[in-house]
Amino acid sequence: MIACFAQSKKEFASDRQSSKEPGCKKYYQPGQAPDYLDKPVYLGVVEYQARSAGPTLVASYGKPYDIKTSWKFSGIEGPEGKFTTPGSQDSDLMPEEYRRFDFAPYQITPMETAIGLRLGWHDAYAGGAAYFEALSLFRLDGGKLVNILSEPISFHKDLAGEWNKDGTRERDVSEEQNVLSVLPSKTNGYADL
Repeated sequence: MIACFAQSKKEFASDRQSSKEPGCKKYYQPGQAPDYLDKPVYLGVVEYQARSAGPTLVASYGKPYDIKTSWKFSGIEGPEGKFTTPGSQDSDLMPEEYRRFDFAPYQITPMETAIGLRLGWHDAYAGGAAYFEALSLFRLDGGKLVNILSEPISFHKDLAGEWNKDGTRERDVSEEQNVLSVLPSKTNGYADL
């Protein structure tokens, strides 16, 4: 489960204007510093049992999501304007949005499967846009969710190119993707990623 909270009635009203669906995107406050505010986002695992009054919390991250993703060693392009250069210390970013759970079977021990969460960032340009995605993995440790990985996984960029004689424009599309492999080798009893 993902839960996030608006920090004011104004923020809640702004969220409802942009979408009737719940979401945990950053709150935009034009003309103020900073322009975007992170919402407090909480992660948890709940269990539903037959004939119970409601879900039972099995595990949680225990505090608002605070895991930054770094493009330092990813080998793929990161969001522009969010940091100075991909190799700099400023390349660690909080997510702009929490896209979805990733239910691929990330089997980290014979009895344990990690839980995946897809995170996203957008860049807008005068003639196009780009979308960047990262993957965070968590393992259950008693009643806690423990982060074991947060890495860039892909980007897709679609920019306007040269003008054609008929008034249309060429498109300059680029994309890259990293692939996460769960290896048969192990370190401290856990599969190498």
